[in-house]
Amino acid sequence: RNIMIALSITAFVSVHIGNFEENYLSFFHIIDLIFLLLPQFFLALILTRIRLQTSFFNSIIFHSSYNLIILLVTLLLN
Repeated sequence: RNIMIALSITAFVSVHIGNFEENYLSFFHIIDLIFLLLPQFFLALILTRIRLQTSFFNSIIFHSSYNLIILLVTLLLN
């Protein structure tokens, strides 16, 4: 079970690497990339805990709410 959880978290973080442009990522060292992806890692941990304790649907709702908050803050600050 723990291996599946680790693979799920790794897949989540890997999918979200696509949020960054390749040219942008090429300027960073591997240590910088780790810190750049930490928010996705922690979100994956939280979503996994929600999924295991409640349901997959609740983790989708949480993820959607998180994305909405980030989008609204970005729109308000620009």
